Amino acid sequence: MKIYTHLFFDCDGVILNSNTIKTKTFYDIALKYGHKKAEELVRYHIANGGVSRYKKFKFFLENIIKNYNEDEFNNLIKEYGSLSKKKLLKAEITRGIFQIKKFFPNSLNAIISGSDEKELKWIFEKKKLSNYFNYGIYGSPKSKFDIFDQIYSTFRGGEKTLFFGDSEYDYLVSKKYKMDFIFISEWTELNQWENFTAANNIKTYKNILEFFNSYN
Repeated sequence: MKIYTHLFFDCDGVILNSNTIKTKTFYDIALKYGHKKAEELVRYHIANGGVSRYKKFKFFLENIIKNYNEDEFNNLIKEYGSLSKKKLLKAEITRGIFQIKKFFPNSLNAIISGSDEKELKWIFEKKKLSNYFNYGIYGSPKSKFDIFDQIYSTFRGGEKTLFFGDSEYDYLVSKKYKMDFIFISEWTELNQWENFTAANNIKTYKNILEFFNSYN
């Protein structure tokens, strides 16, 4: 087994079965603007997996509603956060994550997510997951690129990094920083993910446990 010093995990679709929860929440929040507008937001959301809600609601108001208003933007962010937090407490946790120290006892582990950072920390604490991520829990409003810029600025050389994701965006992030990348397929919303991973020669596993067991 290759020894990694740092393991980075996306949250939605990788650690938590929360992609469909997030998609339904985007639809419910936007429905007051009409069914068609809500569906447009959902399509944009799915096509931009891993991108923060801040960028998605900004796009929604500017390009779908075509009437950006700062107060309305803040209200949408607040409504989305309040509704999604309640739902995410019930989200299924991926198999294998509680065995992370068994397979990588010395790794530094972090969540790198497009979800709101404060909400993530609250949810992971409630679900008793925080202790498994000893290198931090990071999220929006910073982008994943911004987060990794900050992390990599502290590296001194010799680090071996691995990123687990479930979206094209996650893969593009991993390429920029020359990280090894594992695509987790069980809960992804990426259309035709099999074709995407095959075309880019990406290693794919159903979940974290399957990845760990591949070394047994």
